[in-house]
Amino acid sequence: MGDRLTPGAKERGLRQPFLGREAAFPLGPFLLPLLLQVPLYSIFVACLSPKRYKVMVRRIYNGEPVARSGRNNALQDLCSSFVAHQEDVCLNWPHQWYNFYPFWQEQLHENT
Repeated sequence: MGDRLTPGAKERGLRQPFLGREAAFPLGPFLLPLLLQVPLYSIFVACLSPKRYKVMVRRIYNGEPVARSGRNNALQDLCSSFVAHQEDVCLNWPHQWYNFYPFWQEQLHENT
């Protein structure tokens, strides 16, 4: 999950503006597809009524090879694309996203 991190984890993170403040996002969901050269999708579901849902799928990476020298830029681009999609969904359905941890706290190490 691109917006989830176990509290206290020692995972490196990617910093992105999200809903007006900078937030840390886990590195793993973006690094793994780059290394395996597989597509990456962001998927969100919004409840429109008790029996009606809207499923939103966006491909944010095609799986093309990325040179090691370009990996940090590619990671930032993938994270930015995911965050833009998540922010759009949150702004359209603000009561359907919930933080399971202190999302905006300084809990991730900077990606170096």
